[in-house]
Amino acid sequence: MDMLCKYTPKPLLPIGGQFRVIDFSLSNCINSKICEYTILTNHGLAKIERYLRNWHIRNSGPCAMNILEPESNSYKGTADAIFQNLEYLNNIEADTILVLAADHVYKMDYRDLVNFHFEVDADVTLGVIEVPIDEASRFGICRIDSKNRIVKYQEKPDKPWSNLASMGIYAFKKETLIERIHNYGSCHQDRHDVSYTIIPEILEQDRFFAYQFDGYWRDIGTVEAFYNTSMEMLDTPELLITDEKWPVLTGDSRLRINEHIPEGNVSNSIVSQECIVKGKVINSVLSPGVKIDSNALVKDSIIMPEVKIGNFSIVDHCIIDEHANIGDYSYIGFGDTHMDGSIMTILGKSSIIPSGTVIGRNCRILPDVRLEDFTSGCFVPSCRIIGQSISLESTIRV
Repeated sequence: MDMLCKYTPKPLLPIGGQFRVIDFSLSNCINSKICEYTILTNHGLAKIERYLRNWHIRNSGPCAMNILEPESNSYKGTADAIFQNLEYLNNIEADTILVLAADHVYKMDYRDLVNFHFEVDADVTLGVIEVPIDEASRFGICRIDSKNRIVKYQEKPDKPWSNLASMGIYAFKKETLIERIHNYGSCHQDRHDVSYTIIPEILEQDRFFAYQFDGYWRDIGTVEAFYNTSMEMLDTPELLITDEKWPVLTGDSRLRINEHIPEGNVSNSIVSQECIVKGKVINSVLSPGVKIDSNALVKDSIIMPEVKIGNFSIVDHCIIDEHANIGDYSYIGFGDTHMDGSIMTILGKSSIIPSGTVIGRNCRILPDVRLEDFTSGCFVPSCRIIGQSISLESTIRV
């Protein structure tokens, strides 16, 4: 995810303006009438826990949310996270355990998966979905027989032999999960994720089935996937964010679509609460608290919370992280498409861009960088990374 997750855990990334990524998995639980869920937190513990507690107060009602931190300094992976909480797992009364990821954007009724799990008497059921074959190497890939039993599985193969991809959603018989995780813990392991460590054993010893999902699901494991998913929300909002029958719930009281923009010109865009738009916004997503000054243009971009874009500035095909400040008469995302097709420029969190600055395509301005250390009016050519130590070789005065 490039530098977007340096300060913000991926589950808490703003997406669709009014949501956080983790909202989708949590909302699926509530909408599926699952009333007890446990969250294993790792990176960004304090931020995630604060958000989760707010989310629970706002949305969960009588449901029970449990948050478990690592016994050691951190979880080494998904299998290790469950292993460190085996005692807790042993004390759960349920016979069936769902294991979910918090970094996917999708709408799914988990009851359908669980019912399938019961119907085929599976020990383990994996949610799977067809993906484009040219993207399959990013996923765990499986092959199934005529009864949907998984007969082959490989995590992120270099040369995928199938496009049937793991969604990272599992239903386990409780005793199967405990046994496999216990075996993982008793062996020396170089890898610590469920997909690498316990699936090979499941494949050999258990009734392992695939539940084929045909709805909307996106893995936002790359910046490009994150950007494309955000753009899809503009084109087909009914898939996710405007479905009243399957609402996406949020833990932030501000994260609601602003239905009235008194100033400016907005087309095919999401504009959240507390935004001030005096310029023009086209095909973009604005998170809460964004300020766009007069005669500025934001096009095909994702703008995170509390960003300021100055007068007469242009932002084109960019992701602008939280609290960035772009001065007047600047152009972010200037130039032609790079030879490899890359065009997206990212400004890191709290970066400061002085007036009159031009930044090319496919650039990365790292978090907290202050280009104002230069005089106004510098040019950053395409495909450059600008870090804390800015050299004259990286920028050109204009």
